[in-house]
Amino acid sequence: MRRALLRLPVCPTHIQVDGNQLPRIDDLNLGCTVESIIEGDASVAAISAASILAKTCRDAMMQKLDACYPGFDLAAHKGYSTPAHLEALTRREPSALHRKSFSPVRLAFGIKVVADG
Repeated sequence: MRRALLRLPVCPTHIQVDGNQLPRIDDLNLGCTVESIIEGDASVAAISAASILAKTCRDAMMQKLDACYPGFDLAAHKGYSTPAHLEALTRREPSALHRKSFSPVRLAFGIKVVADG
């Protein structure tokens, strides 16, 4: 979200975020207000439209990335953690585009999580 905000051709005056957590943007000095809206994609038309555009763009990216990362069938499940994708992670090393913060990927990479304490 930070990257998207920095690339906007105009500075927003108000940002609406779907969910209950606000992004960390204080250091960007945008001078705008930020509002989190739980289930905003169901109640705010702009958030709903942004969600549809993001999913459409992501799905198209996964179609193209399928050729670059064979064996994961990204074109079929679009990178969502379907049983087929999780099973592929047990057979193949995670790719560079897999999020290491995702539990099955962490397990496949052998990344240990240290609990705060």
